[in-house]
Amino acid sequence: MAVSVAQEEAARLRAVDSCGLLDTPPEQEFEDLVKLAVIIFNTPLGALSFVDRDRLWFKAAVGLGVPEMPRQGSFCTQAILQPDPLVVPDALLDSRFRHSPLVDTPQGLRFYAGAPLLDHAGHRLGTLCVADYVPRQPSEEQVEALVLLARQAATRVEWRRAHRSRLAEAALRSSATRVDLPAAGSDDGADAREHTLRQFFALSLDLLCIASFDGYFLELSRGWARTLGYTLEELKAKPFLEFVHPEDREATLAENEHLVSGGNTFTFENRYRCRDGGWRWLHWSATASPENRLFYAVARDVTERKSRQNELEHRAQHDPLTGLLNRVAFEERLDRVLERARREPDGRIAVLYLDLDGFKEINDRFGHFAGDEVLAAAAQRLEHALRPGDLVGRYGGDEFVVALGELGSAKDAIRAVADRIRRAFRTPFVASGHSVRCRASIGIATSGRDDLPSGALLRKADAAMYRSKSAARRRH
Repeated sequence: MAVSVAQEEAARLRAVDSCGLLDTPPEQEFEDLVKLAVIIFNTPLGALSFVDRDRLWFKAAVGLGVPEMPRQGSFCTQAILQPDPLVVPDALLDSRFRHSPLVDTPQGLRFYAGAPLLDHAGHRLGTLCVADYVPRQPSEEQVEALVLLARQAATRVEWRRAHRSRLAEAALRSSATRVDLPAAGSDDGADAREHTLRQFFALSLDLLCIASFDGYFLELSRGWARTLGYTLEELKAKPFLEFVHPEDREATLAENEHLVSGGNTFTFENRYRCRDGGWRWLHWSATASPENRLFYAVARDVTERKSRQNELEHRAQHDPLTGLLNRVAFEERLDRVLERARREPDGRIAVLYLDLDGFKEINDRFGHFAGDEVLAAAAQRLEHALRPGDLVGRYGGDEFVVALGELGSAKDAIRAVADRIRRAFRTPFVASGHSVRCRASIGIATSGRDDLPSGALLRKADAAMYRSKSAARRRH
């Protein structure tokens, strides 16, 4: 039976999590491999990356200065899709990366080389990679050396996974003895195992738990009280689902069913309520014993990591000056809007391509800071002119794009939005204390039975915008 892409990715993520390395401190043995790769390629940047669900996390890095970054648009995400090393001599000349936020900036990356980390089952966990701000053409020997270093890194990762598995099995055997335990003092071995279990729960920094199939915690480590603020008795008194965020309960029940049916959990995350009313994100590794009707689980508080991840994702998807979607993020959202529209019998969308008339003159006369003020104000006016649910992004320079869905009476809806935008731009802008005028030329393209892809729809709207601009010049 063929395995779907989604199933392959789910298996790969489980393999990544089972290594037990995510969000752990730096270690010399991995840092040495990255430093050696950087020396071989003579690059300022290098990393040992793990490709997680929504992020790249760096176990070791040179020159990056951050522990993680969004997965979206990254080189490493592309590198794990192929068995051979990914070499990008000049990212600006590569259609896969030229519009990536990592590339499309004055200080963007130009060169990348990455070799995948392969585990024994063939899962691509991440990469050992190097990068530079200038184009490069590495030699065959350099690329071969990168592959050998990645193989060494994968061997070390596999050893860690095997060691973690042995520890987990030992802990599970110890905790399993808690079930059907003889009366206290009736068996010296049982007493010793009970003492070991208590010590294990008392000393662990993670959130350990044993829970029954009927939905109650039976044993909890002290970390639960520190993390959520409840006493252990309070947590045991109610079904654990009552502490789960309402939006996460359905997924939590589904994960429980997966465990009951014999599966394991390595990458599940949900939110638990704190005594102070807040919520903490927990990342779970769990298994179940159908014979004893018990869940055995370890949770880790990843709230800060999720917060950093959300912030990084926002930065990767939004233009820093205007706060609107950037080019890459807008195109990805537009693809999804088009896909939804195609499933509807009369689904149509419209794309509006805007260019600010007179913006260059404002920049030349008053300077770039004044121009930035106009761009930021123009973005606000655009957002106020749109309907809830419409998309808007800054496409580059003084160009903006808008996607209108759920058009109903298409021409009337498009005309109404375009008229609101034109009226919004009739009011002068304030730039460095000066009142300036900056109108918008608008080009419009609609999807229809021709089933245009998003790129073609944008080009069609762009061409319509230039015709509109040319017609305005002829009138004046």
